[in-house]
Amino acid sequence: MLYLLALTLAILAGVVRSRQINALMLWELRAVFLLPLALFSALMPYWLSTYRPGMIWTEDRKLLIALQLISRSLYLVFVLYNLVFTARRTTWATFLLRIQVSYHQLVQQLDRHPHRIPARPAQTGRQFRDLSPLRLLGLVLAVPALVGQMLVLGTNQGYWPLPESYLERIQDPLLAAGIRNGALRLARLADENTRWAWLGRTIPLPFQPDQVTVPLTYISPTDLVLALALFLILYSLFPSRKKIPAPKT
Repeated sequence: MLYLLALTLAILAGVVRSRQINALMLWELRAVFLLPLALFSALMPYWLSTYRPGMIWTEDRKLLIALQLISRSLYLVFVLYNLVFTARRTTWATFLLRIQVSYHQLVQQLDRHPHRIPARPAQTGRQFRDLSPLRLLGLVLAVPALVGQMLVLGTNQGYWPLPESYLERIQDPLLAAGIRNGALRLARLADENTRWAWLGRTIPLPFQPDQVTVPLTYISPTDLVLALALFLILYSLFPSRKKIPAPKT
């Protein structure tokens, strides 16, 4: 739900910025074929837990751990590949000059004393504002978030740790006792043996899902970072078209 919200907000903001619905520049990304593979691997535990529980609820949970780590690894490879590609293509001189121009314009608006504003970068090639530095920031944020999820899931048998406060939302005492004994799907309450518990799903959300055995009311700090990274990356793929003045005759 959090990622869907970030995706929707990025698309809406990008459409407003570019004033074109079909302006999304997906060709700026590389190795996109890894995304459906990663999504498929991430959804497999939920599908198996519903239709093939015997395959995933084994004693060692090896299949569950493997699927959780494979999906994050594919996302991480995609992010790292695009991180290198974007960093090599970013025009840092133009980007820094644009920041300098914006800074002097802001100072001139706030201060009565005039300031010399540097000349704007020359318009070359495609006439839109390049947001590759913003995309680079999103890719950089995604790396530690994905690594954090791999640490949590890899050291906790593929489960997401939940705080004890999760039981406070359960009205049925029998159901609460069952959850305490491990009745949750793909999650379990944190205890003294839980590793990286602070990176688990510890942040509560205000809504209550229909199925309390699916702990959607808590998200991880890594989820917040990944949602922000997703917003920045997708928003940076929408150009802001600039009108080119007609030459004087």
